[in-house]
Amino acid sequence: MNRFLIIGGGFMGYSLALDIKFKLPNAEISILEIDLKNKRIIEDKSNDFDIYETLSSIEKSFDVVIICTPIKAVPELIKEVANKFSDDTLITDISSSKNHLESIATPKNFVSSHPICGSEKSGPEYADLGLYVGRTVAIIGSEDAIQTKLAKFWEILDMNVVFIDSDSHDRVFGDVSHLPHIIAKAYKESLAGKDIDSNLFADSGKELLRLGNANESLWKEIFADNNENIVQSLDNFEEALRAIKEQLK
Repeated sequence: MNRFLIIGGGFMGYSLALDIKFKLPNAEISILEIDLKNKRIIEDKSNDFDIYETLSSIEKSFDVVIICTPIKAVPELIKEVANKFSDDTLITDISSSKNHLESIATPKNFVSSHPICGSEKSGPEYADLGLYVGRTVAIIGSEDAIQTKLAKFWEILDMNVVFIDSDSHDRVFGDVSHLPHIIAKAYKESLAGKDIDSNLFADSGKELLRLGNANESLWKEIFADNNENIVQSLDNFEEALRAIKEQLK
């Protein structure tokens, strides 16, 4: 694997480009970014990548295409990429919920991924070299030939690979990722109107505020995509919260 196309040059996509370049200095890395502001930021930061504004303008072939866009754009992009490139091109995405993939018949050279890393920040200006390296990535499916091929890609970044089916993925991440973000959002909103000196926040409060400040439009899409699992997670959390509240009386 030496030729990569990253679709979406925001925080996650540009961080991925940096990490691939760090691990594979001779790799050919292209980035498709339709946001002109983000495109200019990437161009100002580095000459290591070929930058494109449209998929139709790309005439190269790639070993791997990684879709790093908001959830709503992913299904259509999968179809467009599959039509654009040969069946030898491995296609994946990095979405943190997978229900939206049921809206299309995914091509045989597509396998979904979920690198378990990120930040409350967005935009290529905040890109983080080393964001992916040494972290865990969930691959949707079992260890057949194409999943194993995708695992080898992520292992280039020293990522720990875990295989999981789609339903289990969304159920688990409803508990361990999406629920914590909702709790953090509620915590932030509960402080509205309170004039608290920022110097007084303990680390726990700071961490909740950090999560609560995550990209709102991005997380709205995630919440909508995994709403059934998140509602169940919230029900369980509310039950536990009521029990704790009773103990405090």
